[in-house]
Amino acid sequence: MAREDVVLRAIFDRARKLGWITVDQIPEIISERPKSNRRPAFTEHELQKLLAVADRRIEEDQTDHVKYLRGMLRDFVGLMAATGMRPFEAMGLQGGDITRFQTANDKWATKIFVKGKGKKRTLIARDDADHYV
Repeated sequence: MAREDVVLRAIFDRARKLGWITVDQIPEIISERPKSNRRPAFTEHELQKLLAVADRRIEEDQTDHVKYLRGMLRDFVGLMAATGMRPFEAMGLQGGDITRFQTANDKWATKIFVKGKGKKRTLIARDDADHYV
C-alpha cells in the first residue's frame, strides 16, 4: 500500500506541474505503517532447553554422519544466538570472517564480519560464542 501511495502522490504532483490541478485540489494521502511481523527472540531458558535437546539428540544411536550433522546444527543455532546473526548472514560465514581481539581491559573477544542483503556489518559475539566457533 505504501508503494501505491507513493505512485499516487507522484501522479498528483505531475498533474500539478502540468497545470491540470492546483495544490489545494490534491488530497492528503497518508500511508498507514504496516504492522510488524517481527518474531520474538528466544528467552535464555528456551535457548538452553533447545541446546540441551540438541545435545541429547546428538548422543542418540545414529550413524556418525547423522551425529556430525546434528552437531553442526547445534553449533549453528548456538552461534546465531551468541552473535545475533541473521540466517542468511550465517550461511555465508567463512573462517576468515572470524577474528579474536583483546579488549581494553585485557579480555579476549570474538569479532565476526558478516554480509547479507547487500549490507555488511561487524558483530561482537558473546563469550559463549567461542564454544560454537
